[in-house]
Amino acid sequence: MWAQVLLALAILAGLAVVLKFLRGRKARQAVLLLGLPNSGKTAFWFKVMTSQDVVTHTSMKENKGYLPKPATHAHLRGSAPLVVDVPGHMRCRPLVRQYLSAAKAIVFLVDSIEIIYNYSSVAEYLYSLLTNADLVRRGLPVMIACNKRDDPLSAKPSLIQEKLEKELTTLRSTKKNELLELGDSQEANAARVVPLGSPQVPFTFTQSPLPVLWRECSVATGDQLEDLMCFMWTTSG
Repeated sequence: MWAQVLLALAILAGLAVVLKFLRGRKARQAVLLLGLPNSGKTAFWFKVMTSQDVVTHTSMKENKGYLPKPATHAHLRGSAPLVVDVPGHMRCRPLVRQYLSAAKAIVFLVDSIEIIYNYSSVAEYLYSLLTNADLVRRGLPVMIACNKRDDPLSAKPSLIQEKLEKELTTLRSTKKNELLELGDSQEANAARVVPLGSPQVPFTFTQSPLPVLWRECSVATGDQLEDLMCFMWTTSG
């Protein structure tokens, strides 16, 4: 009798391990939509999921769904990626950290109009991603999508990149000084973050610890959204 009980427990334990493994594999297929509030993440999510334009508001709750194939790329193979629209509000950053552990790729949306007022906030967010030791270890690709490029007042991606590189160069020095003031050891710091390029030269995205790609797009007009969908499909396999 006891032998049968032990055998049953062993089988249940084995099933639990298998289910955990399968859930982990499934979670690792997640593509995260990140960015500041009002960058167009939720509108983008609804557009690619339902092909509908919706009026969105700042939310404190994530949206999840499996991404359909782009209409002109039916040849794509594999399972549909899980795409998670994570709220951009600062109070939701713990939620971001939770999903980062189960991410396969990141699409970081930037408002190409409002960026002139929040370069520093965007740079701060990107710094936390690009120097994340776990993301670097996994080689997570990051697509920076410059949204609202249909507006003539929007900034070009080349200008946005240049301004962010300057902000990140400044931020790199600031963060280093903060660590020194806190008395953080190099060993403790290295477990959490990696250097953002060489401190001897100004930062450029070619020095990024994570692979970074750039696209301009417009959620309103649908321009270049299929390129972003292809990125999510090809990086989540």
